[in-house]
Amino acid sequence: MLRRRSFLVRSASQQLVSVQSQIWRTTGMRIGSARLRKANFSPDMVEGFTRQAVQAGLSVYQALQRQINNLEQTALNEIKLTDNFKVLQTVTGIGTILGLTIMLETGEINRFAGAGNYASYCRTVNSKRISNGKTKGKGNAKAGNKYLSWAYAEAAHFCVRYDPLARRFYERKKAKTNGIIAIRAVARKLSRASWMMLKHQKPYDVQLMFPG
Repeated sequence: MLRRRSFLVRSASQQLVSVQSQIWRTTGMRIGSARLRKANFSPDMVEGFTRQAVQAGLSVYQALQRQINNLEQTALNEIKLTDNFKVLQTVTGIGTILGLTIMLETGEINRFAGAGNYASYCRTVNSKRISNGKTKGKGNAKAGNKYLSWAYAEAAHFCVRYDPLARRFYERKKAKTNGIIAIRAVARKLSRASWMMLKHQKPYDVQLMFPG
C-alpha cells in the first residue's frame, strides 16, 4: 500500500513539474508548487489551449492527490503502530508516512549487525570501493531496499529544511561537493541514527547527530 503511495507521490510531483514548465514556457513566470497545490488556484496567466492543458494537468494532479490521501488514511487505520514507529517520529523530518514506511520496510532491527549494515541496506552509503585513495570499482548500487532509500532521502530534505544543525551540516557538505552528495550525507546520518534508536529504543538526539 505504501509502495503504491510512493509511486503516486512521484507521479503527482512530476505532474506539477509539467504544469510549471508549461506556464514558464508560455509566460516566463515561475509558479511555485505550493501555489499550484491550492484548490482555488486559477491559471489566469495563460490563455487558449495552454490554459486548457494546464487545467487538465492540475486535474490529474488533484486526482492523484485524492488517491494518495485515501491510501494514507487506510494505512493509518489498518497498520498497527509499534514502539519503533513512536521512536522514529522523534526524528526531525520523519512524519507519519515516512515513519510507517521505515517501520515496515526495516522489519526486525536485530537482523542488521550494525549501523553501517543498516545504512548499506537503505542505500545511503556510497557503493564505490576505494583503496589507497583510488577507486577500485563499485559495489552493487541496486542492492538493498529502494523504498528505505527513498524514505531517508525524503526525510533528509525535510530535516535540512526544519533543523538548523542539520542545515548547517548540509551547507558545509554542499560547499565542498554538491547538493546531491550533501543530501545523501544527511540521509546516511539519519539512517545510522535510526539503527541506534531502534536498537536501543532511544529518542533522536540532534546534538549527537549534527554537533555544532
